[in-house]
Amino acid sequence: MKIFFILIVSTYALFSQNNSSATKRVNKLLKAQKNPTLFYIQVGAFRNKSYAHTVYKILRKKAFPVKIEKKKIDMKDYFKLHIGPYKTKQKAYSIKNSLPLKYQDAFILTYNN
Repeated sequence: MKIFFILIVSTYALFSQNNSSATKRVNKLLKAQKNPTLFYIQVGAFRNKSYAHTVYKILRKKAFPVKIEKKKIDMKDYFKLHIGPYKTKQKAYSIKNSLPLKYQDAFILTYNN
């Protein structure tokens, strides 16, 4: 990791004065390094808070790292259940495929921190 960072900084110093597109690429790499992409599985979005908590408890008992996110849509509260985060899309898909059949409509979300 340290070597990668040194390489990026060296490249940045070399190109920053001569090539603006190289500078943009290096800045993008540096940003990606600081803010990795994370993957979550959305199991559902529920209007009923108590039902969302029931599903949350079921998933926690099965050892899934689940969280509830409250979201207002059209002035109505929704409670979204997300499993994760995972560092790779492959891992998220693997976990999604291991979910009970009643969660087969779950899908992968991508977040950049």
